[in-house]
Amino acid sequence: MPSSPLVDPQSGEVNPEWRRFFILLFDRTGAALGPPLDLATESALRQAADASQAQDLADETTARVRADASQSAQLAAETTARTNADTNLQNALNTETTARQAGDTATHWASLDLSGLPTTNPGGGQPWLSSGNIHVGP
Repeated sequence: MPSSPLVDPQSGEVNPEWRRFFILLFDRTGAALGPPLDLATESALRQAADASQAQDLADETTARVRADASQSAQLAAETTARTNADTNLQNALNTETTARQAGDTATHWASLDLSGLPTTNPGGGQPWLSSGNIHVGP
């Protein structure tokens, strides 16, 4: 296929390399014109092509709408899954925090020397030990 301009800008004539290309193309395609079409036949063929194109566009639109709906559903499912995973992670972190605090409290209680507390109610809202339990009374 020639790379030069089709028409010489000064003379307005088809450039020789393009002329040779068109002659070669004409010879390769049988050197004959296509069958003559009357206006009614050409009009019918164009209408059929337009109808076919309209159907193709309608089919493509339907396919795109379905794909969009499917993609939206997948996105919603992924959002729900991520939200659930975040909630589960937060719950696990809260559970671990509570367990660590309870463990720290137990460790602190275990290290306390409660031997100085009385074993009977001293009154006045003071604590005392009774059977290994701490009580606070009036």
